[in-house]
Amino acid sequence: MRGGRRAQHILLFTLFQVMLGFGIMVPILPFFARDLGASSVHMGLLVTVWAGAQFLFAPLWGTLSDRIGRRPVLLLGLLGNALHFGMIALAQNIWLALGARFLGGVLSAATIPTAQAYIADTTPAEERTGRMALVGVAINLGFIGGPTAGGMLAAAGLNYREAILVAAAVAGFNWIVALLALPEPPHRSRREGREKGFSGVQAVRMALGGPHALLFLLAFAGTFGGSTMFSMLGYFLMDRLGVDSEAVTSLAFTVQGLAGILFQGLLVNWASRRFGDERPVRWALIAGMAGMAAFIVARSLGAVFLGMILITLAISLIRPLITALLSRRTRMEQGITMGIQSAFDALGRTVAPAWAGLVYLWQDWAPFASALAVYLLFYLWTRRAWGEPSPHPSAETA
Repeated sequence: MRGGRRAQHILLFTLFQVMLGFGIMVPILPFFARDLGASSVHMGLLVTVWAGAQFLFAPLWGTLSDRIGRRPVLLLGLLGNALHFGMIALAQNIWLALGARFLGGVLSAATIPTAQAYIADTTPAEERTGRMALVGVAINLGFIGGPTAGGMLAAAGLNYREAILVAAAVAGFNWIVALLALPEPPHRSRREGREKGFSGVQAVRMALGGPHALLFLLAFAGTFGGSTMFSMLGYFLMDRLGVDSEAVTSLAFTVQGLAGILFQGLLVNWASRRFGDERPVRWALIAGMAGMAAFIVARSLGAVFLGMILITLAISLIRPLITALLSRRTRMEQGITMGIQSAFDALGRTVAPAWAGLVYLWQDWAPFASALAVYLLFYLWTRRAWGEPSPHPSAETA
């Protein structure tokens, strides 16, 4: 396992850099979109086409990684991520930007499910919740550094396109690091091509007919709420509070990233060991509802930041706990399972921004009310499906 741990450290560093490049772009994307003449609907589509491509292709990449290995699939995803940023920087209208986002989503969809499968391959079952939480920490560290770097680039006089080219350079460097330093997992057993690839639509059909349908749908619910907030935050700050600077948006995402690190680094593993994996998921849904309510009534930056922190708490708990539960309970290969989960993650990121951008044209609070309703639905569903959990963690978790 020692070699596996070293490889995991390289992988975590790789994921950190993926989110660093992504984070550079996050605070400037709404302003870049408006410079291209984009409405809130177009802004939602910039997120939706990316996530939609990931929904369709993540299971295919996950299955392929079971057949040919984690490393080549991960390298392809990292290269696609770099090319995507370069294409966005060169786009001259919103339609070219949308095309670049779709192609980038197809290729970069290989990254997250393969990375999660890599972690599962090299971690004992009883340690996976903690390791999946570390994946979240690495992602949030990059997410913190990215918006901060984006704000510094803007302060240095770089325009939006130049800042996105910097993100492309970061992503390209990340690919080189992985190419030179990341090995194939040493303890993975292959199925010699017996599993066939399948699309996101087929993945949804397969998952909904299986014993873990609620877990997969919870992955959808978590990303639905998070994507609602991420996609509309810039427009919400501009329209509700009159904020017209990407520096404030960068600060908001930095606060969100710091909260995510604290929650995933200190809370997830403790909550799992103390209470099991199911009860904290239910608490996370309550926190998500409170966060959406804070956005609905927000009239100050303080209320917005409170809402972001609560929603971040929900996301920070749901994703690693659901991933750990699935990785332990599945009877399929880890790559297939993580690919299906990533498809549901991407489905949430596909539906939420498009829906949020549409209803935002009606009322600026409507996207957050919709997400609150989704969290409430799944909270009631988990109470019915799981009942009242015991006060001690299950033998599986322990």
